[in-house]
Amino acid sequence: MRARVIYNPSSGREQLKKAMLDILEILEDAGYEASAFPTKPEPNSAANEARRAAIAGFDLIVAAGGDGTVNDVINGIADLEKRPKIGIIPAGTTNDYARA
Repeated sequence: MRARVIYNPSSGREQLKKAMLDILEILEDAGYEASAFPTKPEPNSAANEARRAAIAGFDLIVAAGGDGTVNDVINGIADLEKRPKIGIIPAGTTNDYARA
């Protein structure tokens, strides 16, 4: 099983970036071959990576960041017929979605 963490390196006052090794280790301990992708400033960076990972056959995509990162990841895979499981690590300043 493969997992891809798509994360916003600026989220949570950049604390998420520091926790990434621990996050990957937790996924590995759960049986996933885990890797991470830091989003870029370009538009649709998270959406494009989520789509690419889903098409490549990843079993799990974890959106780590704020509401924008979660939204982009979901939009990146929404129209695919076969979609991976989604996980969310709320690490933004507001996290309306995670709080709801």
